[in-house]
Amino acid sequence: MRIGLIFALLLISLLPAGCGVQSQQGEGSDITARAVITKDFGKELILDETVTLKKDATVRDLLISVADVELTYGGRFIEAIEDISSKAPVKEDWLYYVNGVSFNKGIAETRIFDGDVVSFDFQDWRFRTFTPALAGYFPEPFLHGVEGALRPALIVYESSFIDEARALEDRLKAAGVKEVSAVSAEHLDDSLLRYPHVIVVGTSSNRLVVEMNGVWDRLGFFARFEAGGLTVYDAQGRVAAEYHSDAGVIQATQNPWNPRGIGVCENVAWMVSGTDENGVRAAAQALIENPAGFERAFGAVVYGGEIISIP
Repeated sequence: MRIGLIFALLLISLLPAGCGVQSQQGEGSDITARAVITKDFGKELILDETVTLKKDATVRDLLISVADVELTYGGRFIEAIEDISSKAPVKEDWLYYVNGVSFNKGIAETRIFDGDVVSFDFQDWRFRTFTPALAGYFPEPFLHGVEGALRPALIVYESSFIDEARALEDRLKAAGVKEVSAVSAEHLDDSLLRYPHVIVVGTSSNRLVVEMNGVWDRLGFFARFEAGGLTVYDAQGRVAAEYHSDAGVIQATQNPWNPRGIGVCENVAWMVSGTDENGVRAAAQALIENPAGFERAFGAVVYGGEIISIP
């Protein structure tokens, strides 16, 4: 673990401890959890295994049950998995996410709950030290929540996309998400954004999309709307692609409307948007009908019938 990344993680840990636990755990003594180990922002799969653990298991317990690991800083941080470790001066390290959400504490301190999906990715963090949430584990965290705490899902849509919003609502309910509702952006009370998990379905001119796009770097995004199009950046911050029409984008972060701020690991906000209406519909269709097309990815662009993982 490189010193610069440790410093950044410690800064994140100074945020209000917000991972509120409202346990959905049953009375049994065991839980089932899935471990996914990858490299390069989910592109290379190393291991995907579901195991049974004791009820009070942590991320550390899950990791050491499925892989050979080296830990550091009192077992809080990952030095190596399966002999893959960072070496200076390259800024690559292991980061972890539970149900697609980044956490502000070490792996020995983060409890996991029944059904959780814990992903460990060896990634280059020169451009994005902190990626608050991942899109490639849908329907998480809408399904199993964050540290056992379930929050409702709120779909906010432009009136042009009411059909897509209703289909997405049905998709989440079919996956087992218990509380899902949808509201048009034109009738939105902004106070409704603070508590739930939020999915915004709208074009780049949608007010909420504009708000998220304006702080895209703080939200950990790898794509942003600029100069009338969509620009995608790679892991080093270089322009990887530019789209000017018919392109959709799916990105996830921690909810920027949560008054406690980004990084408190309570709820998420997803952007389902595009360069135009065709792009938004393509992105929504990919999320509803083919989330496997960007499985494990941090985000996705949908263009010309193809789903492209980003970064």
